[in-house]
Amino acid sequence: MEGFMRIARPLNQLLRPFDENKQPFPFVWTAAADEAFRELRNRLTEPPILSFPNMHTLFIVKPDARNISIGGVLVQIRDGRESVIAYASRGLQGAELNYGAPEREALANMFCCRQWRHYLLGSSVFLRVIQTDHKPNLAMQENKLANKRIEKWALKLQEYGLQFLHKEGKSHTDTDTVSRLPVPRQVEHSTDTGAPLCQHCFLPSDGSTPLRSGFDAAVAGVKVIEAKSAPTQAIVPFLEKVQRSEPTEVEVKDVFEYLQKKSLPEDLQRRRTVLAQESLFELRDGLLYRFSDESKQLYVPAHLRETVVVMHHNHPMAGHVATKKLTARLLTEFWWPGLRNDVRSWVYKCRPCQERRAQAPQRNPQTVPVPIQPFQKVSIDVKGPLPTSRRGNRFVLVITCALIRWAETFALPEVPAWVVAKILFEEIICRYGFIEELVSDRGTNFLSEIVRELLTLIKV
Repeated sequence: MEGFMRIARPLNQLLRPFDENKQPFPFVWTAAADEAFRELRNRLTEPPILSFPNMHTLFIVKPDARNISIGGVLVQIRDGRESVIAYASRGLQGAELNYGAPEREALANMFCCRQWRHYLLGSSVFLRVIQTDHKPNLAMQENKLANKRIEKWALKLQEYGLQFLHKEGKSHTDTDTVSRLPVPRQVEHSTDTGAPLCQHCFLPSDGSTPLRSGFDAAVAGVKVIEAKSAPTQAIVPFLEKVQRSEPTEVEVKDVFEYLQKKSLPEDLQRRRTVLAQESLFELRDGLLYRFSDESKQLYVPAHLRETVVVMHHNHPMAGHVATKKLTARLLTEFWWPGLRNDVRSWVYKCRPCQERRAQAPQRNPQTVPVPIQPFQKVSIDVKGPLPTSRRGNRFVLVITCALIRWAETFALPEVPAWVVAKILFEEIICRYGFIEELVSDRGTNFLSEIVRELLTLIKV
């Protein structure tokens, strides 16, 4: 929908959990919100203005940025005219509000390409065009960038095979409309709750079927089942069950009773806890809500928590996501004490998840070849330097049989290569027989020429 963010802004403001002073934002249906709601309803019931994408035709991305928002339009050329495939826009967040114009424009390029990645990379046409009214954007194609952030985005955009084209701002009005998100300076309060309007918000006022014109021939062989009621009625039984239930946790129950009856518990510590947490909760129509940093969360009683988790994890459209993603998904709408532990336990016990999770490959344990006779395989090493003994020795040469673990030790003042070769020959080979394998840490005295000559003579 063209200009959706601009039209829906008064409605989005009503969903904010906190105002500029970090106080709970009051939900007051205003004249601006009422007008926005009616406008969106009318737009949704009009025939579509978007076209189906042709994956064998060139895609043109037309991004744009403003002080508080970015957006774009994806188009294709049909019969010499531009056909709109999709609109997209969002507000700038956090540090993005501090970006300069070049960074905002580059961010808009990145946002649009990510938003329509499936179209751009799924097209059989290798070339994709970005049409921009910001001439410095052309430097992203030529890699002539001094800004590290923009340079990083330019590297990420290389996979799309983009060709940047400049278009004058006065001719770039279609994208400008999407990216402009004016902030209302004054909100007029209204006593109209909007309830009569909500009863019919999902059906046209004249009773006609939406999106009918232009598609009769395409859907002539399809049996259409018309909706009898609004989609939101599916969630009404769940909310009624929540309303009929009371919190079971002591800390939540105390807050619930305080908001409902203005009664505090007798225990002093529990009373302090309630007064400290009272500003984080709101009781509306029998439903307890908790305010978080980014959303307003509905408290779910204990006997309904499994239903919530199943719908967000086991449902065919949920995708059996992992613990971290499932927790983040639930916290956008719901809350209860110990939610993270419950989610972790549920995912761990989910049989399809455990059957499909990546398993370590089955392999035979690695084994070390075992010698078949003593001193067939010998290990040699030097310990030291150690404190000098009364005889002047500072090193210990250790030779060990790999089969029976018999160790021979020799105290030495120094460990030159010729001494190692002499001891190995006189004390090991002459006493226990020829060895077939010698294991060492490849020290210089073990790799010396004289030791190599000795091992060559005994064919090691």
